[in-house]
Amino acid sequence: MNLKPLVSVVIPSYNHEAYVEATINSILLQDYPRIELVIVDDASKDDTWNKVLSLRPRCEQKLERVVLERNESNRGTCFTLNKLMSLAKGDFILSIASDDILLSGAISVLLTPMIYDEAIGVVVGQNRIMDECGKICFWDENRKNIYDKNAAVYKTFNDFIYSYSGVNQFGKSYGRYEELVKHNHIANGFLVRRKVLDCILPFVSEAPLEDWWWHWQMSKITCYKSIDTPTFCYRWHAMNSIKNRDLMLRLARQTLWYEWKSLLKSGDRYYIEVFSRVHFKRKYEWGLGRFLYFERVRGIDKKWHEFHIGKWSLKFRERGI
Repeated sequence: MNLKPLVSVVIPSYNHEAYVEATINSILLQDYPRIELVIVDDASKDDTWNKVLSLRPRCEQKLERVVLERNESNRGTCFTLNKLMSLAKGDFILSIASDDILLSGAISVLLTPMIYDEAIGVVVGQNRIMDECGKICFWDENRKNIYDKNAAVYKTFNDFIYSYSGVNQFGKSYGRYEELVKHNHIANGFLVRRKVLDCILPFVSEAPLEDWWWHWQMSKITCYKSIDTPTFCYRWHAMNSIKNRDLMLRLARQTLWYEWKSLLKSGDRYYIEVFSRVHFKRKYEWGLGRFLYFERVRGIDKKWHEFHIGKWSLKFRERGI
C-alpha cells in the first residue's frame, strides 16, 4: 500500500515569543497523518527559542519527524529559509511565519488538488485575519482591525490583495508571471511541490523580498491553483514588517533590480519583454543581441547608471518612489 506523501511545515522563527506556541499548536491539530515540522530560529532575542523547545515532546509524539535548530547569530530570512529547505524531507513544503496559524484541516485541503493534478505546483487557500490576541477580525479601508463583518471593507487578506492587484484569484491570470511582476497577489500559507522548489533554490539576499522573488521563479515553471476554503490566519499586530512602508519600498527596489539583472544574464527574451513593459517607460530595441536603452526604472532614485553584463549594456535613470 502506498503511503501518503510527507508534508514538511517549515517555520523561520524570530522574536515571536507571544505567538509561536499558537503557530506550533495549529500544526499539531492538523488531521493529515504525515507531517514533519522543521523550525530554525534566527537567534531570537526574546524567549521564542525556549518556547519552541518546550513543545518538542508534544511535537515528537504527534508528528512523523521533528527538527529544531537555532542559528548562532542572526543571519536573516534568506539564510534561514535555505537552511529550512535543506533540512526538510517532505514531498510538499508549507512555510509559515512564527506568528501566523494554520486552520483546521488546512494541509489536507491544500494537498488534495495536487494529488489529482501533477501540473499544479502551488495551491493557495483563503487567508483570514486575526488580531494580536488571536481573535478573528476584519479590516476597514485603512487596514485597521474591526470586528463587525458587515462594516468591513476587507473581510479576508485575499480581499485586500485583490484591491491593489486586480487579479481574480480564480481566473486565468492568477499565479502568472505577467501579473506577479506587477504585484505579489499570492496569499500566505501556500503549499508547494518540493520538485518545484528544487528548481529555484537557493534564496538570495540580493532579493530580500523573498516571497515575491519566490513566486516570480515558480510562476515561470509551474501552475498555481487558488481554492475557496479558509486555510490560514494572518496575524495583524504592531510589529508586522509590512507596516514599515519605507522598508518595504527599499526591499522591493532591491528585489526588482536583482530580478532584472538575472533576466539579462539569462537572455530570456520573453521575460525580459514582460518585465520591461511593466517597469520601464520606453520600449527597448533588439539589435545584434544588445539591449540598447531605457529611460528609467520604476522605483529607484535620480542618477544615470550604466553597467554591462556579458553582451548586454544597460543605461537608465533612477527615480524616487
